[in-house]
Amino acid sequence: MNLWRITGTFFSKLLTVALVMMVLCTMSQADAAKKEKPQVIWSPNIFSLQKDDMLLNYPGVKDKIIHAINRKLTELEQKDKLPFTLKTNSEASSLNDIYVGNDVALIPLVVMDSTFDRTFHSVNGNTYYATCINSGLCLMLCSMEENTDPSMETNVSFRMLGMIPLYTQTWLGNPKVEKIDKPIKDSVKAAAFAQITADTVQRYLDFKSQKKILKNLEEKLTTDETYQVTDVRISSKKAAALFADSQQDLDMLKSTTAYFFTGAYQQNSKKILLPPNVAASSNVSEDVVDNISSLHIDSNIGDTNLLLPQARNKITLDITGFNFGEVHDKTANELVKNTIYKGWLAHSGIDGKPPVELSTELLVKTVRNDESAVEMSEKDLCMDLMTALAQDLGNKK
Repeated sequence: MNLWRITGTFFSKLLTVALVMMVLCTMSQADAAKKEKPQVIWSPNIFSLQKDDMLLNYPGVKDKIIHAINRKLTELEQKDKLPFTLKTNSEASSLNDIYVGNDVALIPLVVMDSTFDRTFHSVNGNTYYATCINSGLCLMLCSMEENTDPSMETNVSFRMLGMIPLYTQTWLGNPKVEKIDKPIKDSVKAAAFAQITADTVQRYLDFKSQKKILKNLEEKLTTDETYQVTDVRISSKKAAALFADSQQDLDMLKSTTAYFFTGAYQQNSKKILLPPNVAASSNVSEDVVDNISSLHIDSNIGDTNLLLPQARNKITLDITGFNFGEVHDKTANELVKNTIYKGWLAHSGIDGKPPVELSTELLVKTVRNDESAVEMSEKDLCMDLMTALAQDLGNKK
């Protein structure tokens, strides 16, 4: 018998076995990596900042938004576009029954469902009504810990790891598009709010692009590299004068500008942003312990605290200018009046980079001597310009 042949055959078989073991090990590791996605609990509920007069509280509004979120999550899961394993719990009747253990929670939090109501008067004396509806929904990804607040029955509180901000707005009764001659009912506003929020979820909800948030999910820690809009200044004297007569309108201007900048900047930069903390109506607790502040949130199955890390990078926005004037050029004539409205918005500088200021303008054409013509107020147009500028500034590379 040839010893060399036997030995060679033996080592050949041994090498084959080793290769098979390597392949199996590689496959096993790949499977393990695939199974190592963090688990996220989703209970079909909407959380809010506990405002009694919210559009969110109208019948059917929460159900419509919950259905939109559920449908989108199911769609992303079926396409393998969720970077986590989704665990749905829709049967529990309290927060204590749902959020237990070490899992991460998906908390849909409505931070903005405000209206900016206006009346307009035509030359012939007719009155028209309009409202701008703002929608702000944050999909918060949170770790869970014991709730030590004795005023609550809930045993669990949430600590934010990251959020996906979804902000949008729409006009009802914009006099340049439609004229509504009766006050707009709150139920109509609520239905419009529910629709634009649901549409925004379907169009823009995405998790995979937010790599820094995913890292936080895996480690169940919030990175120090967090950003937050903490102030909206109005250094423009003309803009400040427009909103001097109403604290509510001033808060609306500041919060709308901050929220729309936040949404655009996170999508553009992929950084982790906290909800803005601006305006007199902010719900963020001023009490800070270990660099953590709290936000009281409420749902149909209980209320609790959302714990927010103090932002490492604070951003100040500044409405630096607003002006308008009639334009006299070749297109102007005795029948049409052309008016240019222009706004300026800046941020204080981010990541050590210098401040950035952007401007935009809007041309408004009005037919002269038209008794049915309706002109929007300077306040309305300033609000529109700042909303557009906030998104442009957030998207600035």
